[in-house]
Order: sequence, then structure tokens, then C-alpha cells
Amino acid sequence: MNVRQFASVALVFLFLGTILFWNPVVAEEVTGQEEDINLYLYSENGVGKLHTRESGGHGDAESVNIPVGSSYFFALNFSLQSNLESKSYRTDVGFHIYLYANSANFNTGHLNIYVRDGTTMTGGELLATGGMDIPSVLQGNNEGHVDVFWEDDYGPTHQFDIEHFIVLELENDGDNAINLELDTGKDGDSPSRLITTTNPVTDIEIVTESYNLETSDLDDLMSSDNFQPNLPVDFSKVFVSAQALNAFGTYDITEFRVTVFDSDDNELFVDTADIDEPDDNSGTNEFEELVWNYNDPAEPSENHNGKGIYAVRVAAVDQQGNEFYVDKSIQMDAYGVYLNTPETQQSVAVGGDVSYQMLVRNSGDENDKFTIEPSETSDNWVVSPQSWTSNTLSPGEEQSITFTVSAADSTEMVGKNTIVVFTGRSENSVTPVNFDLETKTSVGAAYEISMYFDDPNSGQAVTSLSTNGVAGDWNQYQLSIANQGQATDSVQLISQEVPADWEIKFEYNDLNDGTIIVSDIPRLGDGYNVANVTVWAKPAQGGDIDTASIKLIGISQGNTTKSDTATLVLTRSFGLSLSLVPQSSSGIFINKEAGQQFEVDLLLESAVEGDHTIQLYMGDNFPDGWSHSFKENGATVTEVSISGGESKSLDLFITVGSQAVYKEDGDVFDAYAQDISDSSVVAKKQLTVILAYSGGFELSSLKFRETLAPEGSYTFQLTIENKANANDKFTLSATSVPSGWRVLFINGNVFEVEAGRTLSVPIKVEVSDEARDGDQESITISIFSDISNQEKQQSFVVDVEQGFTARLTTAISDLWYIFVFFALIIVVGAISYNQQEDEDWDDEEEYESPSSPSSPQSPAPAETEASSDDDWDDWD
Repeated sequence: MNVRQFASVALVFLFLGTILFWNPVVAEEVTGQEEDINLYLYSENGVGKLHTRESGGHGDAESVNIPVGSSYFFALNFSLQSNLESKSYRTDVGFHIYLYANSANFNTGHLNIYVRDGTTMTGGELLATGGMDIPSVLQGNNEGHVDVFWEDDYGPTHQFDIEHFIVLELENDGDNAINLELDTGKDGDSPSRLITTTNPVTDIEIVTESYNLETSDLDDLMSSDNFQPNLPVDFSKVFVSAQALNAFGTYDITEFRVTVFDSDDNELFVDTADIDEPDDNSGTNEFEELVWNYNDPAEPSENHNGKGIYAVRVAAVDQQGNEFYVDKSIQMDAYGVYLNTPETQQSVAVGGDVSYQMLVRNSGDENDKFTIEPSETSDNWVVSPQSWTSNTLSPGEEQSITFTVSAADSTEMVGKNTIVVFTGRSENSVTPVNFDLETKTSVGAAYEISMYFDDPNSGQAVTSLSTNGVAGDWNQYQLSIANQGQATDSVQLISQEVPADWEIKFEYNDLNDGTIIVSDIPRLGDGYNVANVTVWAKPAQGGDIDTASIKLIGISQGNTTKSDTATLVLTRSFGLSLSLVPQSSSGIFINKEAGQQFEVDLLLESAVEGDHTIQLYMGDNFPDGWSHSFKENGATVTEVSISGGESKSLDLFITVGSQAVYKEDGDVFDAYAQDISDSSVVAKKQLTVILAYSGGFELSSLKFRETLAPEGSYTFQLTIENKANANDKFTLSATSVPSGWRVLFINGNVFEVEAGRTLSVPIKVEVSDEARDGDQESITISIFSDISNQEKQQSFVVDVEQGFTARLTTAISDLWYIFVFFALIIVVGAISYNQQEDEDWDDEEEYESPSSPSSPQSPAPAETEASSDDDWDDWD
């Protein structure tokens, strides 16, 4: 297990261990970074909870009702994952609270506010108290916020222990029920909240790693606080990982931010690692391997500033954007040495030698000289030179040196190896600065073989040869067998995957059979280590197989587990062969365009005695709308004359059809050459033409906006134009639909459109019955192209407009409380009027004379006018 794997296992163990306990060994405490943390109120299945998310819409209730004389409890959604110290919000104030609430009727209400330290989600030790007046239902602005003061003997700080809950109790001690808005709040915000001043991130552990440069494994990292400032750019990297303990739980950390400062506090590097919310809440978040490349010329602003102390800061960012951080110091060393060789493992022949070309680099920040010495070896190996010293190298400068490793000339060395460690030492550093580079040199295996053909066209050695052979005749090809081992060897030859009625045999010296043994091939260095064998192949004259891939297998007789394979790809011809020039060509022509003409070079060969007239034509599978012509020496021909043993160069011109459509596997067809006098003498060559894909698709709609009433519907027509040169399949989906609305794909949502064609797709939009007059909603339709892998979007806009009657009904239903208010005014006015009328009658009785009730005198005109004025005053 390497250092990186061990660190990963350790991190996993620590992460799992925090479910039950947290006892960090090297974590740094985060102190003095308290912030005002909002604990938002929500309810889930009737249980009041507190969370730290800034976004609303959590839980399953937008509000809760607190009856008269009752309490509603809100507690942290998870018990604390570590001890949490809460400080005073301000002097003598433990907490602060914002509540959005109204009483359930026209009178005001009141809430007592208690903050508790509980081991359950209700009740607990009382820490702080407060109170708040709650406005009536008629009051629109229902925001209230008050301080919650420490109880006697509590404050100015309080520690909540691990696995405890912060509990908020709201007690209705007024005369009216209270409706409390939760985290949906006003306009989708989440304002009802308890504020505590605290630091939920209590510990952060930082791990800095570098490459283990003494190995070639780039996955092998080692924990380090010291770095060499002038390593090659690919290796000058600091890998930063960390884990942080959050008292509120892992969901509360949204990202980590890594910042690197030099000794003058200049910011050199910053990067972030996003953290996905875990399925199971615990206390520890972690991230792995943010990389600072401190010597990258492409990012000069991020480069180190030489030797010295640097600070790596890791900040955990919570749901509310607060950062809690710790710093770790790392050292850019003044002295360093780095050795490198392209190959750390090589093979050598018995009695031979290999060279290791090394680069010696000053990876420190001071001028330095370096001495390189190899480790000791056995007497069977010799390393030279025994020591080497560089010139004085400036920081980042390199010098090369070659070391030679030689093996003894003995067959006993076969299969042996030696490990040589080259140690580079700094000459100028006060304390030892060394670097070890390990090499491994092995003597080749005793038995090893390889097989190949000499390609006559390219002149190169190939393990697979494509060629032609006349059906019914023996055709010969040369196969080479090389002894790559350290001992004389013999090789058995066999063939596999030979079609029925086809024949294969091998010829070497006096041997000529379907399987032979080539004996005593010398090893390399003892003579010519290659044996040349003739392979004879006879394709069948009948059957449907025209091309066969025949495997020729060689098996070492010194070690039968060692073998090699060469492949003969043989196409039969019937006295004629038609092939591409060069013959190694695949016959596949790509990136052609509709209407384009291109040229194919062909070679026609005859193995039939005598003179023959050959007809040239294309097979029935030649694509419709395409055209072709054969030419000999520039002249268009349909027939050519050829004699036995002769070959002719032909040009085939192919014009792609103007309406050709792209196909993933291309258009496949055959070119034929046939003897006019003997139809059995025929040759064919398969050709494949793959067009270049072009185009894409476009969207349009004659109408993209409509006015509808609630519960109304409209069918939009979306036009898809396939502008590609290929048939395409389009998939439609509604990616943005307002809540309560519906989108229907009347004819389905998957359509195939031919190249260059258009298609109109009906899309029905149904308005929600809860839509309101004046609303405007947008519906987004996404269209995905199967062949181009592109996605485009089209939006349709619906304006909601109700008729007059519907608007009037809605207005009345929405403003019911205004009509109730007017009705109350009328009732109160009527009652007041009746009471006043009774008083007026009493006053009139007082005006009558008690002495002569039966014959009242008529009042004087002045008195009548005065009485009338009094009546009007009373009425007023």
C-alpha cells in the first residue's frame, strides 16, 4: 500500500468514525471566527425544526398555528455533531429572533420566547427568554424581531454539548391563536429565524502532499511540508486535501476554499472544491487533492517566490456564505536535487551493456553542485562511472550524464537482474539533501520469438500482410522467424482459421508440410538469428469466402509457453486480381461530400495465360444517383486488354450523388473486372465511401405567444428543420413548465426527420386553474438531435387574462375582508342612528307643557325655527 492509499484509508476511517465520536489528533481548532448564524424555522410532519439553509421551501408546511395557551417547539434538524459554544448576540442578549406572524383574528396576540438546551427536540434547560407582540390579521407588515436575554446565571457564553439540540419554544400566552409563517415566508424567502453568534466549524485538518519522485507511479503521493521550488513543471505540485468538523452537520458546508500566501502575505493561488450534500448527515466533510502547480509558466501569477515559508489556508464555507478557516505552513526549500531518466527498467543481452541517460536538476533555490554515485552490485555486473560531479548549476538548471550497466558473458546470467540506485547529493547544503533514483537491469529471457512479413510495398516489417492469391493455385509468401531469446531455439509452425477447401503449408530447407519445426535458430549475437520460411497458400476455387484472415503461429520448443502470431490476410482471385495502390490501402474513403468527385488508383493483374479482354463495371450495390468512370492512361474505358503475367494501372473516378445522405457505416459497393470470354475469371474490390457529416437543425414557430384564461389551452406548432445531410431523430421534452400547468405532445415526443426535410410538431399547453389575471408564464421545450448530439430550446409565452365576470368574481373573493369591513361600518352606523332617534323622541316629550297636555299652544315662528335647527343638529 503506497502513501496515498494509506492516507485515503485513514481519511475514510476518520470520516466513518465521526459518526460515533470525534477525537482529532492533528486537526487545528478554529477559534475567534464567530458569526451570526441564522437558524430558520420549518415544520416537517408536524415537527418543528431549525436549519441553516438560506433557501426556502423546506418541510411540508408554509405556516403553523399556535393555539391560545399552547407552545410550539423548534429544534435543530440534527443533533449537534460536536460541542458548540454560543456567545452573546450583544451585551446581556443571548439570541435574537425574527418572526413573521399574525393573530388569527382582528385582535393582537403575544408570544413568549424561550431558548433551551435540550437532549431531545422539546424541552430542556432554559437559557434565555424574550417576548413579542403579534399584529392582528389585518396588518400586512407582520415582521417582528426582538432580543432574547440570558436568564440569570447564564451568559455571556454557553456551550451546547455534542448530541444536544438548540431548542426554540414559542408560547402563546395571549388571547388569540397565532399563525406563524415558516421558511417559505415572504415572496419565497425564509425570514423566520433564530440568530445565534457562534462558530459551527470547530476543527479543520489539512494534508499537503507531493509526488514521490523516487517512483515512476504518478498516483504515489507522499505527505510533506517541504517542497522543492524548481522541480520540472509536471512535478512541482502541492496536493491539498482537508476535512472539517461542523457542529450542525455535513449538510451545512457547501464548499472548501484553498488559498496560498507567500511570506509577504501575497495571495498566489486560490481554488474551490464544491461539496455535495451527503445522503446521511454526520459531522465531517472532506475533499481531496486541490492542486497548486507552483512552477507553471502558463500561470505566472501563481508561481512561488523562491525559498521561504508559505501559508496554505483552507476555509470551510457554510450554507450562509460564512468562511471558517485555518492556516498550515509549508516550506519551499533552499536546496534540492532531482534525477530523471526516460527508462528506469531495461533489458540487456548476456555479455552486453545498456546505457542510462540521466538529467541532474538543481531543484532548489540556490546555486549548487551535485555528486552522483551508483550503489554497489555483484561481480557479475559493472556500473561505470563509479562517481560523477556536476558543474555549478543555477536554480532549475540541468546537466546530463550517462551511466553504463554491463552484464557478465555467461549463460548463467539468463533471467538475472540487478537493481542499481543512483544517489544525487547536494554539495552546498548545510544539512544533507539527497535524491535516490532506482533502476532495474534484466538479462533477457532464455526463450523469446517474434514473427513478421516483409511488406513489398512499404518495405517495412509487418505482423499482418494483406495480399492476393489465385484460386486453385499455390501462391508463395515469405515469413521471418526471429530468435529474441538468450539461447538457441527451435520453432514449430502451425496454421489456424483456414477456410474449408483452402490449403496452407510451410517450406524450410528440406521440410514442406502443413506443420514443420524450424530447428536451431541462433540467439542474437551468436550469428544470424532470423530464419526465413516460405508460406504456400492455395485458395479454393469454390465457396463463398473471398477473403480469409489466416493465423500463422510459431511455438518456441525451448519454452512452449512462448509463442508469436503473424496474420496472412488473403483475398482470392480467379486468374484476375483488382487491388488498390498501394496494396496496403483499406479501401475506405472518408469525409467526402455530396457532388464531389474523387479518384481511386487500381491495379489489374492477370495470371491467366494468353490475351484477354476484361470488362470493367460496378456491382449492383453501387448507390443510386452516383456515377463512375474507369480510365486507362487518361482515356475513359469500359474494357481493357491484358496478357497473362501482365499488370495494368487503372484510374476509377467516382462522383458522389448530389442527394447523398450521410451514413454512419458509409456506402459499401464493389468494383469488378471480368473476362468477357470466360465469366468465371473475375476479380472484385470492395470500396467504402463515408461522407463528411454536415449541418444541424433549426427551430421556428409562426406563433410563440398567446393569451389564455385560467384552465384554457392552446396548441402551438413547432417546426423542426433538419439541415444535416443525414436522417435524424429528434426527442422533445418540456424542461420548464409552471407549477400546475400541463404540456402535452399530441403526436408523441420522438420524431424522425429525413435529411433536408422539415416537420411541424403540435404542442398543447394547458393553463392551471390557479393562474391569475395578469400572470405571464414561459414554457421551455428542449429538442435533442440524435445524430449531431446537439440540444436546442424553444420558449412559448402565455399571458393569463380573465374575462370581466371572472375578474370581478376573483376580485370579490380576494377582497372579501373589505366588504366585511364596509358591512361592519353600515351595521355600526345603523345602530348609532337608531339610538339617536330614540333620544330625539325623548327630547320632544320634554318640550311639551305639563300643565295643559290636552290643548298645546302653537309655537311662535321663531320657536319653530329654533326647534327645527335643534333637530338638524341632533341628526348631525
